[in-house]
Amino acid sequence: MSKNTTNPLKNIFKITIFSFSLLIISTVLFGVSAQAAEFYPKNQDSSEKIEIASTRENVYAAGKEVVLNQSVAKDIVIAGSNVQINGNVGRSIIVVAQDVTINSDRVAGNARIVAQKVQIKGNFGEEVIIAAKDVTIENSIISGDLVVATENLTIKNSQILGDAKISYSKLDGDLKSQVKGEIQENKDTSNNFGNALLGFLSVQFSVVVFLLVVGYLLFRKKALEINEIRFGSRFGSDILISLGFLFLTLPILVLSLIIQLSPLVGLISIIVYTSFVLSSFFLPIYVANFAKNTFKITNIKISYLIAISYLVIVILSIIPIVNIVSFVVFFVLLLGNFGFLVRKLASTIWNSLSTPADQEEVETELKPKKVKKEEK
Repeated sequence: MSKNTTNPLKNIFKITIFSFSLLIISTVLFGVSAQAAEFYPKNQDSSEKIEIASTRENVYAAGKEVVLNQSVAKDIVIAGSNVQINGNVGRSIIVVAQDVTINSDRVAGNARIVAQKVQIKGNFGEEVIIAAKDVTIENSIISGDLVVATENLTIKNSQILGDAKISYSKLDGDLKSQVKGEIQENKDTSNNFGNALLGFLSVQFSVVVFLLVVGYLLFRKKALEINEIRFGSRFGSDILISLGFLFLTLPILVLSLIIQLSPLVGLISIIVYTSFVLSSFFLPIYVANFAKNTFKITNIKISYLIAISYLVIVILSIIPIVNIVSFVVFFVLLLGNFGFLVRKLASTIWNSLSTPADQEEVETELKPKKVKKEEK
């Protein structure tokens, strides 16, 4: 039975993101601990290819090429360019990558995949949800529902025991003969999904590249852990700095558009707001340090916390309804993040302009404060 709706992407996309996010929240927010998980790469000198070893714990991996040929007893969360899963997985799979290939005899839990190209074969114990440009499903048995949003879908020699909720532009395969449950089929000939997905992935790719470059530079300088980022009076002052910049420049921007003030005045306002938006690229680093210092997380490396923070920010920001609450939380953190960056930039400029005597005087004034903190 097929149903056509006026909006072929809305329902599928919401279902995809909602289901994808539920698992990532449970595994990332509540399941992460050093005793109950293994992280890849194991060290900073790891090669570009990461091979995951057999384990009875959860696995979190990030790299250019990630390969699983052995068995993982629990959940596996992977972010990378090329991901291959050939071993068995005892629980669920979450993958964000460019190319994903799954050829597993047994995936006991859910499979959530966001990529450009996806190929799957094997047996899946629960639902499979995929958002990608090209999707190929062959010789597979899916015991739960199948949810796919794609441009090009190929499905052959497979059995879908649950329902199929599918949005596509081009289909190769007979759905009726392979789906036991109800079929909700939406054919989108405008390729809107592909363009939207590619746009989303391109932005996220830019964020990831920024995090890798900036994270590497901070790591080399041993400055990736920023101890002053925490909940407290300094966090409140950073928020006030951000609000001051935003609210003071907003009337100037509006007036410049209405009464056509000097182009330079409007340009300054645009630069401030553009800087505020671009500062969100730094937000995962800020959130990771905020969580580490505020909640005194000592058993997880800061690099892993940054990766986890990035995933949580992306997923929570696109969940319907939940994204309203998460927007408020992340906006407050973004205000603190922007204020922190502005304060650091101002401090750097001031130090570059001040004389050595001025710097020595500042250091002398700060020394008693440090001694008091040590005594406490």
